Amino acid sequence: YGPAEYGPAGQGRLEALSGRLGRRKGVGGPKKERRRTESINSAFAELRECIPNVPADTKLSKIKTLRLATSYIAYLMEVLAKDSQPGDTEGFKAELKKADGRENKRKRE
Repeated sequence: YGPAEYGPAGQGRLEALSGRLGRRKGVGGPKKERRRTESINSAFAELRECIPNVPADTKLSKIKTLRLATSYIAYLMEVLAKDSQPGDTEGFKAELKKADGRENKRKRE
């Protein structure tokens, strides 16, 4: 096996390698991706249930869910720091405002 067998700059070898790798990637791809997506969506659904003071019929995007969750965690950390009553979620207000300018811009595109 010398470089001459693969043509100029080893193109044949590169094509052979990429062809082998490409075939492996396709095996079970869609099924695996579907399971991964279902798993992520399930995790987001569980996370949404943990955020207090959000009406059940409120549809939250993934980014909004993450932002509310981080806000709630920050609130809980403040409560612990102040040594307040545990379990008091009334002080946490889930801000469900309209999407900010960046999110609106993305939706329009």
